[in-house]
Amino acid sequence: TPANIVLVDYGPLTVSDLPFIFSTLSFLTVLVQNDLTNIVSERTAEFVQFLLTQGAVSGPGSIHIVGFSVGANIAGAVGRSIYARTGKKPRRISGLDPSPQFPFRPKLEPTDAEFVDVTYTSLGKMST
Repeated sequence: TPANIVLVDYGPLTVSDLPFIFSTLSFLTVLVQNDLTNIVSERTAEFVQFLLTQGAVSGPGSIHIVGFSVGANIAGAVGRSIYARTGKKPRRISGLDPSPQFPFRPKLEPTDAEFVDVTYTSLGKMST
C-alpha cells in the first residue's frame, strides 16, 4: 500500500548553550519560553492540511501519527489541530513513552484521534 511518511525534527529548536548536566532543565525551559509544543504542532498540522488540499493524503481518516516522549504529546496537539481545521480526527495516534505531564504542556488524550494507543517501555520513576 502506498504511503507518505513525514518526519518532524524539532531538535534544533531545543538546543541550549548550557552544560550537558543542565540539558533536561534547559529543554524544559525552552518548552516554556518558546511554546515549542504549540509551534511544532501547529506547523505540522498546517503541513498535513497542505497535503490534504493537494490530494497527497485522502483524508484525516488515513493519517497515523506516531510520537515519542514529548513528541507523543505534540502528536496529540497535532490531532486536535487537524480536527479543528478539518472537522475530522486522524485515524490513529500512537504515543511511545509519553513524557511526564507538566502543567504548562498539553498532553496526549484518548479523544485526539479515532484510536489512540500508548506504549510504555519503562516503569521507572519518570514513567507516567
